[in-house]
Amino acid sequence: QVTADIRAFCLKHTENRECTALYKMLTGEKSEETTTSTKVDTQNQLTTTTTTTTNVATNATSTTTTTTVVKHCGPAVIKQTSRKVVLQ
Repeated sequence: QVTADIRAFCLKHTENRECTALYKMLTGEKSEETTTSTKVDTQNQLTTTTTTTTNVATNATSTTTTTTVVKHCGPAVIKQTSRKVVLQ
């Protein structure tokens, strides 16, 4: 019952790292697989880095994909990050 309560709270507050770590510990989430790929577009001066992390618990899988795009525009550097979490 405790993990069910914590899971509902964590889904509402995904930025709370302590909550997420506690939930993973209580549910026995062990397996983690991380892949990173980087793509460089020299014509547009873009660097795209995508990191995918998969966590496997006994009854659920969560996949987090973080994409960071860095664009060099003269002396300025523009960095944009997006994050997508899929729970299965």
